[in-house]
Amino acid sequence: HNELLDVYITSDRYAYLPVISIFLLFGLGMSFLIKLNTQAKRAAIATFVIILIALSSISFFLSQTWKNTFTLFTQTTQHHKNAYVAYTNLGTEYYKIGKVDIALDLFHKSLAIRPDSTSLFNVAVIEREQGKTQDALKHFIQAAKLSIIDPTPRIAIASMLIEDGQWAQAEAFLRTSIEEARPSSQLHQILGMVLEQEKRPAEANEEYRKALELDPSNTHAEERLEAMGG
Repeated sequence: HNELLDVYITSDRYAYLPVISIFLLFGLGMSFLIKLNTQAKRAAIATFVIILIALSSISFFLSQTWKNTFTLFTQTTQHHKNAYVAYTNLGTEYYKIGKVDIALDLFHKSLAIRPDSTSLFNVAVIEREQGKTQDALKHFIQAAKLSIIDPTPRIAIASMLIEDGQWAQAEAFLRTSIEEARPSSQLHQILGMVLEQEKRPAEANEEYRKALELDPSNTHAEERLEAMGG
């Protein structure tokens, strides 16, 4: 079975470099004021102390929000009702600690704001674990349609077809996925496995070779290729 897709976040690190320029300008202004006279110097120092205290206070209060993933993204959802990414991140964290019902509710809240392949995939994973195979398959398919970059939903669909013994359907689906999605070593590897099962070794070897071309570290494809004398 699949694991939930990793948490993804919008980062503020891109603001770090521009902020440096603000501090440089502030420093230049302070040095200019200090050179004027004693009164200006005192005013500059007092201003600096006030700003330092204000920023320290803000940092302290924000540290309570940033102390862990739960507090950070809970705070985000409280202040930004359309922050679908935050709901997805919270759902993933609740899933990790075994609170699946809460996780599902958060994923559905995320999807109500914006249909997203990650939340759809995560819902499908939970449904698959709960034995709701048709619901899981439906959501895996929706996730695959929303993302041609990530092969993970397509790999999940293929694995479900294979588990159900639908080898011909799995082959057709994998060939279509390889044409439509970004090149994926895993998709070629699984197709090779399907073709091997269907007693078509030459075609299987070809897919294993394609898998290794895309990812030389794909040990499963390498092992099968060696075992089949390809």
